[in-house]
Amino acid sequence: MPPKSKKNKPKAPRQFVLSDGGENSYGFAIDMTKLHLQRFLSNPVMLHNHAGRVGSWDGIITKDGQLLAVPSFVPNDADADKVKNQVDTGHLRGASLGINIIDIDWSGDVPLAEVEVLEASVVDIPSNATALSLSANGKPSFCGVVLMNTEGQLLSESEVKLSLQKPNLKPQKTMNKLTLTVAAFAALSLANDATAEEVSAKIEALKAENVSLTEKLGVKTGKKAKKLVNAALAAGKITADEVDEYLELATAKFEFTEKQLSKLPGKKTLKADETNTTVVDLVGREKWTLSDWKKKDMAGLINLKTVNRNAYDLLFASEGIDLT
Repeated sequence: MPPKSKKNKPKAPRQFVLSDGGENSYGFAIDMTKLHLQRFLSNPVMLHNHAGRVGSWDGIITKDGQLLAVPSFVPNDADADKVKNQVDTGHLRGASLGINIIDIDWSGDVPLAEVEVLEASVVDIPSNATALSLSANGKPSFCGVVLMNTEGQLLSESEVKLSLQKPNLKPQKTMNKLTLTVAAFAALSLANDATAEEVSAKIEALKAENVSLTEKLGVKTGKKAKKLVNAALAAGKITADEVDEYLELATAKFEFTEKQLSKLPGKKTLKADETNTTVVDLVGREKWTLSDWKKKDMAGLINLKTVNRNAYDLLFASEGIDLT
């Protein structure tokens, strides 16, 4: 009798250790009992080397002092396929968290940080040398961290040093005398003989002005992000379910998101016959309601149903009409 053929058993998904509470190359450890995971769980984005998006994380759990997750790669994407192949073959085993430090406990031998997790990446070289044999084929995995601000942007070298600067607990002597250079007085638009109270008041005013400008910039960035994502939705590049995810990503990394969306194919136009093509022009109509379409371009509304069903369904949904 011929030998029975052995069926290849599908490999179990590789489980990554995203964090283990070990000391990293920055010289601190993450307090695994004080992980803030709300933002990450609501949008478990997976990047490659904290840059390009290649998928998301599934099965996120904390167990035995470790943060564990399984990668789920974007299908039919060249960059994601390349990374997935390296992970599946065991050539890429490193993971790294993008974190924002909330507080640091300096009382122990190793500083212990309370952090918010913003994203997790598959990386070539993690910042933590702790080896953990949790993969399906028994090869070790590695985990590390990078530091970010609350908007998910990587900190500069100087910002990292400032974040990890140990506070001076020695009492400071009160300084009554204020000494500033002529250039400093000029920069503050104050006279050279300005008092300490006048300098303090000026600095507080500038701080308030800076807060106002920062808020305005945030509003402007949010509007740009919304316009970008709405345009991608209207063009059929993304679905309505993906809007919130791309909106958050565009707010944090606008240029990167714009580049990624430009690579996505839009929906094909509907051919009316062999030579003519029916196209629904959405430029300038982003704010049209269902009533506006019915009054101003009923034919376009009918064509929209076939050309861009997502946009069509959203129009009716905004009026409380569920077409599903």
